[in-house]
Amino acid sequence: MERNKVGALNSCNGDFDSEIFITQESRTEIFWWVNNLKSENGKLIRPIQINFWIETDASLEGWGANFEGQFAGAQYIPGIENFDADHMSRNFTDSTEWQLKVEIFDRICKHFFVPNVDLFASRLNFQVPRFASWSFDPQATYVDAFTISWSNFRPYIFPPFTLLGKILMKIISDKVEKAILIIPFWPAQSWFSLLIPMLISLPVRLPQHKRFSYDAAYRRMPSIKEETKFNRVHCIRKSLLDRGFSESSADVIIASWRPSTIKQYQYSWRKFVIWCVQRKTNYFRPSEKDVIDYLNFLKKQ
Repeated sequence: MERNKVGALNSCNGDFDSEIFITQESRTEIFWWVNNLKSENGKLIRPIQINFWIETDASLEGWGANFEGQFAGAQYIPGIENFDADHMSRNFTDSTEWQLKVEIFDRICKHFFVPNVDLFASRLNFQVPRFASWSFDPQATYVDAFTISWSNFRPYIFPPFTLLGKILMKIISDKVEKAILIIPFWPAQSWFSLLIPMLISLPVRLPQHKRFSYDAAYRRMPSIKEETKFNRVHCIRKSLLDRGFSESSADVIIASWRPSTIKQYQYSWRKFVIWCVQRKTNYFRPSEKDVIDYLNFLKKQ
């Protein structure tokens, strides 16, 4: 089907209103999917809409929830016996915290409209106070945008581009009136033909400049010469040596940490060092005022 579409667009100079002639090979494929999709994997193309959302809190004795006579609960399992979940929680990396520069976002809002929710964000890169994160976030209004209805939203959407097809289907199914969608110009993608009829105004091309967006966690990309100070273990070892510890004692202290623990805290340390460097603060020995200022900085984000 995709080859049929691309071939038809090439033969009619990119006219999406022209007719596409489906080959016999494509017809055979379509009939196979119609007859075998459910029996092959049993998965729905569109996820079922979530009707209820239950939140609960934990205690020293465990947690549980009761809804319409149905009870759910859980119990603690030591990490050594719960390897998969423990490994995932201790080896988390995230390289998706990208954000349009604020001045560009403001220009987009003035051109179109001011959105009332940011559907794919986190506390590090949200553009609208009300936002949905992909996982638990203490400042997020919603968790997982696909589990809520978008019907009453005028959303701002700057998502991972692999989700664009799913996002367009969600916009259609929830009958979203209007949205600001940041996407690449990829006319050969299967979702592009679905996008064109949905446009309610002419699209705007963003500036072709490497600084039009940035990693919201780092705020800027460090130079190679700066990489050493971003290494948390190196910094702690140097701090121990400066305080009079011997090299062997410093090595023993550092060796007591699991590699997963070191990796887990590296992200936060790197962010703190950048904040200190930008303010010419000593990140080895910050003052109480520096620590409070940094915590206030995190809160405002």
